[in-house]
Amino acid sequence: NSGGDQLLDTRPATTTTGAFTTSLIATNGTALNGYLKGTKANYWPTYLYPSSPLAQNLTGVPVIMINDANVDFAELLAHVDHLPGNGIIGVALTDCAQPPAQIPNATIEVYSGTTRVGDATIDIGNVLQSVPDVQGLYLVTNVPPGPVTVKATYYGHTFLENDVVSYADSLTTAQIKPGY
Repeated sequence: NSGGDQLLDTRPATTTTGAFTTSLIATNGTALNGYLKGTKANYWPTYLYPSSPLAQNLTGVPVIMINDANVDFAELLAHVDHLPGNGIIGVALTDCAQPPAQIPNATIEVYSGTTRVGDATIDIGNVLQSVPDVQGLYLVTNVPPGPVTVKATYYGHTFLENDVVSYADSLTTAQIKPGY
């Protein structure tokens, strides 16, 4: 993990409902700067990074899981080849409403230090225009493992950056929103 992030323990690992909780991390009322790791047989591990440290309990948080067939489909859509050992960054760009609305047609970039990394961004909403639930979702493939910064702009507005970690042969998902 990076920047003091903490892994949220998702015990029991056999849950199929997606519900999770932890009492293993004492926060003493301080917002938790952490991430959630989701695993399921025959799927890539998913690391979920919220847009800001968690200051309250959350419900209804989706953990997107992908398998090799999903990766093959993304490669076909974007005309790229995923290189083994690299990760994929998934981005949900949202506003601050409750529940948040996703923002389509933005520019998403991933950086390792000052170097832009990964393939060109796949705007899922533009590719699958007939599927409304994917508007404002983006993928960046072939991101080398390690700490990275996800940046987003929309019509000249720069959103807050999200520092996450790319893991080999895993999906890292990050929410980006205007502010907190």
